[in-house]
Amino acid sequence: MFYFANYYYLWGSMKKSCHILLFVFAASLSLIGTAQDEIVWSHSYDVSTNTILMTAQLKEHWHLYSQYNDDNSGPVPTAFSFTTSEHIQLIDSVVEPKAMVVYDENFDAELMIFENNVIFQQAVQPGSHGKIEGEILFMLCDDKGCLPPALETFTLNIELNFSHTHE
Repeated sequence: MFYFANYYYLWGSMKKSCHILLFVFAASLSLIGTAQDEIVWSHSYDVSTNTILMTAQLKEHWHLYSQYNDDNSGPVPTAFSFTTSEHIQLIDSVVEPKAMVVYDENFDAELMIFENNVIFQQAVQPGSHGKIEGEILFMLCDDKGCLPPALETFTLNIELNFSHTHE
């Protein structure tokens, strides 16, 4: 009987210790911050240009990496993937504006970055229509360090543009 009493005492102590560690871990995560606190994404479809617009608005001092940085340079390059319905045809790949080339102390390398606001564009074949789902893998850093890579997902419904009629 003594053995079982000790077992339950130890089990209770271990459970209590695990709860305390879990609380400390969760509290420390809230202090670190997340990518969602430092960036706001918006997604839209421009019917006049048949283009999906993916806009990143970054808080001051934070930057996002170009999709054209070398995978081996350190940061995770921004990457895009799409799942489309059978009636949507994408043209080429995502286009980004000209990035700034800076020396990034976090990775001891010259890298292409974006600050403030940046708009990425994905061209869509005219006449495309239906649902498109997108994923954006990205990484944010400031001069003090980096956040873990994060994933932004979105869904857009692309409708046929009937404003251009033929006579």
